[in-house]
Amino acid sequence: MVRTALVCLLFVTACSHRGERELTALEHRVKAAEHEARAEREQRQYDPTQSRQAMTRSPFVDLPDGPFRDYNPTSTHLARADRELRAAAEHSKAAAKLEAFEDAACQQLPSRVRAACPLLASQVAHVQDIKKGVLLTIKPEADAQQIEQRLQCHLAFARANGFDKPSCPLFVKGMRIRLAQPKVIALEGSSAEVARALQAQARRVFQGPETPEQQPVSSLSP
Repeated sequence: MVRTALVCLLFVTACSHRGERELTALEHRVKAAEHEARAEREQRQYDPTQSRQAMTRSPFVDLPDGPFRDYNPTSTHLARADRELRAAAEHSKAAAKLEAFEDAACQQLPSRVRAACPLLASQVAHVQDIKKGVLLTIKPEADAQQIEQRLQCHLAFARANGFDKPSCPLFVKGMRIRLAQPKVIALEGSSAEVARALQAQARRVFQGPETPEQQPVSSLSP
């Protein structure tokens, strides 16, 4: 019973941590503000006038009681405030990291381009499902390296500002992008679920909405 409860607790904790890592920079900033507000409320509940002298008592019968010390029943609010401030600092740190990553990925691109998803439909010759996601074969006349750089920038923008804000239908949380070959860009998921979502998005973007009669295919042409 104890072992089962421990396993469940570890599972919930792991899921919670994964969820925290998926937050955008803006969401981290919001959570930091929430923790700071809670810390302020806790600090207001601390009353220094409640301090008084109390003797520390030993539970051992053969040891004398200890000396007097200051005791304040409201001091627990200060401890809670400290915990809230530490959580706020962690969220602020995570937000800054995401924002710095966006700046690094987009340093060659003007700010107006960061939120714009590259128009892939006219630049992709073939789409192929792979175990981790999809491969995009870029047309000979298109610059695959430049497209990959713009995709990296737009993905960094999505991670920092929210996946619902940029209008790039190929992007899902938990994906990564890499130039697999000079003319091939890989969109890969961190899990089988993300990989399937990428494949479904690719079919929708390059093939159009599926009808009930259509079956998924492993290789698509736009």
